[in-house]
Amino acid sequence: MTPPTTDQSESDATAIDRRRLLQATAGAGLATYAAGCLDDPEAEEPADDEPADDEPDEEFDIDEDETLRVAIERANFDDYDPASSTLADDSMFHNMVYDGLITTTIEGEPFNWMAEQYEVTESQDVDDVDYEPYMEEAEAPDDGELPVPDFDDPFETVLAYHGDDTPAEEGDTVRYLTRAGAADAVDDGVFGVRLEGTLREGITFHNGEELTAENVVRSYDRFVGTPNEGQVFDAFMHAEAPDGDDGYEFELYGIFPDADAVFELPPLNIFPSEHLDIPGGEDGEDGLDPRDGGQVPIGTGPYQIVEDSVQEGFGLVLEKYDDYWVEDLGLDDLEWWDGPADFPASPEVEAVAMELVPEEGTRVAALQNEEVDMIYEVSAADRNNFDEQDGTDVVGQPATGFLYQQFPLNVDEDTDNVWGDQRVREAYQLMVPRQAIVDIVEDGWAAPARLPFPEAASGQVSVDKTYGELEEEDWAYPVEPQPDEAEALLNEAGVETPVDIEIHTNADDAVRQDKMELIVDEVNASGLFDAELVTPADIGDWTTQTLYVDGSRNDYAEDSAIATIGLAAGTLTHPYIEALHDPDNHNGCCNFFHPEGTFDWIEDFREARFSLDAVESLEFRQERYEEIYEQVATDIGNTFVDFSLETVIVSADLDGYIGWNDRRQFTNQALWNPLSEDFTTLER
Repeated sequence: MTPPTTDQSESDATAIDRRRLLQATAGAGLATYAAGCLDDPEAEEPADDEPADDEPDEEFDIDEDETLRVAIERANFDDYDPASSTLADDSMFHNMVYDGLITTTIEGEPFNWMAEQYEVTESQDVDDVDYEPYMEEAEAPDDGELPVPDFDDPFETVLAYHGDDTPAEEGDTVRYLTRAGAADAVDDGVFGVRLEGTLREGITFHNGEELTAENVVRSYDRFVGTPNEGQVFDAFMHAEAPDGDDGYEFELYGIFPDADAVFELPPLNIFPSEHLDIPGGEDGEDGLDPRDGGQVPIGTGPYQIVEDSVQEGFGLVLEKYDDYWVEDLGLDDLEWWDGPADFPASPEVEAVAMELVPEEGTRVAALQNEEVDMIYEVSAADRNNFDEQDGTDVVGQPATGFLYQQFPLNVDEDTDNVWGDQRVREAYQLMVPRQAIVDIVEDGWAAPARLPFPEAASGQVSVDKTYGELEEEDWAYPVEPQPDEAEALLNEAGVETPVDIEIHTNADDAVRQDKMELIVDEVNASGLFDAELVTPADIGDWTTQTLYVDGSRNDYAEDSAIATIGLAAGTLTHPYIEALHDPDNHNGCCNFFHPEGTFDWIEDFREARFSLDAVESLEFRQERYEEIYEQVATDIGNTFVDFSLETVIVSADLDGYIGWNDRRQFTNQALWNPLSEDFTTLER
């Protein structure tokens, strides 16, 4: 499973993850995207005795004939440690270094990977009452706040709060379940779902250590206290190695029955023993960031990081791992493999150099000048130009990425909030020029959003309606502005027009800003709104310092502001609702403004995944999700703008490159994919 990632560089994990109620939620396979960073005209010149920012400390030589050169659209990688990284571009190299228990096709169908046996063996109908004997108690510190205990064990955390104790007032007793309590519950046979698996024997990490059950069981520890904690412990409660730490069998347990357990219970990454005691996100020489004096990340994947290539602001090089397990065991060890005998058992590309090139024009010129082999995140005009040229290939896949806007609804009583009236939100939603955004800014390389989920995730949504039929429902978003309907709603709401509003987005995404300018122009021309585009900061600073903090919803309400950001999820439908609406994700990815009590359908939504009915019946899930999506579209805590086409532009030197619907796989599954029997070669 690819971890959900965001454009934030760090996050308040305590605020995100320890609010979890006993009704657990889905881990969303998500990623927020930042485009090319803007040059900073205020940047200070380096001192005479310091190296300039555009010159590496020393040159690292690569064999260009054997090395795929990729231009990364950022000024720097955020975090080398996958346990704490939340950026999609970081995940591009993390996914080359770390393999998972399972892998999936581009459509999302799962297949065993490092696990040779892997299945859900038991689901039980448990609820709050069943976990009460294993819970501890603490007093709520303030109204609406849940207690966050201080644990002596750095890997202990709160998995869930008792649903009957929330929302809590100051001084109320609140019951909560810890990892230790969850282990006791499992010992007594109390759990929602059990998944059993067996590792393939003979898989080794890049340091030569053999992968065993201990690596699986203890890898969860490293996510405690990180921005990714909520996406690991939202459903997972406990793991065991029934044959001992050095065995190959493992058992994973979830708090509730879970229809998506196969995808969501495994750890996001599996770490070697020498890294298991390092808390996720640890700084300095004790961490996993070689730029900061720490260790190099070590996984079981087909590529390993060349430590000498790592320099702040200049990317890195990855080379093939000589003892990659698929080569050692052979493709025939994969029980599902029935491909050609000459299909390679590892990537054919020997090395990948990831070069940081934040300025779009520089990336374009680098590909034209044959200085790099792969670029992405460029304008529609550049994509069109490359599409018409010989010597380059524009590879596109219908993506799971989307652009959305979030409104502050549930704010403190003494906060003025024009967005608190659903009619005002709907009036704005009706004025978004979705088709014009796709036609003018994307030049057809996207699709206007009519529903709050893409077609790729529609298989779980309706029993009897196609995606196209759902797009025609009354609750679907319009693609053209509807000023008459919008005006009627504002008149009904009794607000004075034009309504002063602010539209916020990140400063390091020119394309996103162009889209917002179209919205500003449209709503202002109608006379219904007086909108201003605001770009507070680059994506990392904006999310961590402004959006993912307590009280951000009040600040945005006072400015009549909404936040615009990009996100990507997979082919499961649950994350599209969970990430943006579920209060368990409040102050995290990617629910900035919706705390507990904002929406009255959250429990119905959770049952669409976390119930025996959901486990046993796809039809139950489809009916429930269709009902909930109508609520999502009419409550308008968020509105979707467009769905991207995930494109990557490659040189003619690449043969067989297939692309992917998620950029996190551009240099992994898109390069070598036994499931689809595709692989890329460099033909210099």
